[in-house]
Amino acid sequence: MGSRDDSDEAYVVGLCSQVLGETPLTQHKFDWLQGDPGAGGRRARLPVDAYWPGHRLVVEYRELQHDQPVQARQAHRKWCPPG
Repeated sequence: MGSRDDSDEAYVVGLCSQVLGETPLTQHKFDWLQGDPGAGGRRARLPVDAYWPGHRLVVEYRELQHDQPVQARQAHRKWCPPG
């Protein structure tokens, strides 16, 4: 698998940045965007792919993890269906 910098996501975020004339905050987390509660009830804040505060714009690039289970980077994480 290639690096994030070589991904389709990076390409799309780069195009948006050029059009908007603003550098995004990548993997930004909002207090209100949280995952499902874990066994202990804790809800992790979820990152978005890119956020342009000056335009109040968020981009979340549709990748495999949005539609199907993928290998989690952390052993305690599991895939949760969207919605």
